[in-house]
Amino acid sequence: METAEASSFSGIKVESGNSYSIYWFVWERDGFYPWPDWEPIILIFCDSDLRFVCVRRHFIWKVYEAPDLAEPVTAFFEGRHHAPLIKTRTNARDFERKISRGTVPISLDAVLEEEVPDFARDPRHLVDRFKISAIPAALLHRISRQKAVDEKVSELLEDCRE
Repeated sequence: METAEASSFSGIKVESGNSYSIYWFVWERDGFYPWPDWEPIILIFCDSDLRFVCVRRHFIWKVYEAPDLAEPVTAFFEGRHHAPLIKTRTNARDFERKISRGTVPISLDAVLEEEVPDFARDPRHLVDRFKISAIPAALLHRISRQKAVDEKVSELLEDCRE
């Protein structure tokens, strides 16, 4: 993560299921929005091999296939909204340039025990939960069209079965 965001980092919540893991990276705030920021990184395994890494970048899902990934799997959270970027073979040089500007590594030992809130699993709950009327219409539209985390996991696991 960027150095300026290190002080608001809360920790990591790890969930494991049959053929998947979700690493939730948590910050006290999502930029200027008044809610905590829970950023999921989903790892999908097919026959015990990593098949996909999936992130939700500014409420839009981005799926990376295992052959495209640089090893080890590495993420960088950009800006005040902590947009996750995964290092791939094609973006490796740009990725390294971004992290060379001053970053803080995240220890996977910074484990949170709290439950993942409903608005993190499904951002459509943000509006009701935080009674926000000042969310830009374009962002509301984007949020309303995206799959919840559990739906995305199911979709990716289905891709493994095909």
